[in-house]
Amino acid sequence: MIGVNVLIKGTTNGTITDIDGNYKLTSVSEKSVLVVSYIGYLTQEIVIGNQSVINVTLLEDTKKLDEVVVIGYGVVKKRDLTGSVSSVKADEIAKVSSSNAIQAMQQKCRV
Repeated sequence: MIGVNVLIKGTTNGTITDIDGNYKLTSVSEKSVLVVSYIGYLTQEIVIGNQSVINVTLLEDTKKLDEVVVIGYGVVKKRDLTGSVSSVKADEIAKVSSSNAIQAMQQKCRV
């Protein structure tokens, strides 16, 4: 997955995964703990040991995913959301004759 946070626990030594899900960290000791996190997935901690390549499979966190609302310019927890919100289902957007997804959503959300 792209954009997964990969960090050495207790440090600022970290990075995010690239478009292919790859990452690279330098200056890592065998005692270091790798913290891998991504919104909507369970955070994993892995002891590095003598491994030079660590592949991680993230598991969905369905409890936390239900508490997140994705908005056009960021992400807000459901409990912190203020203001009006509109919801548009994918099949409704598909019915709109527009080649631009944003314009299609705007047409369906007009009040």
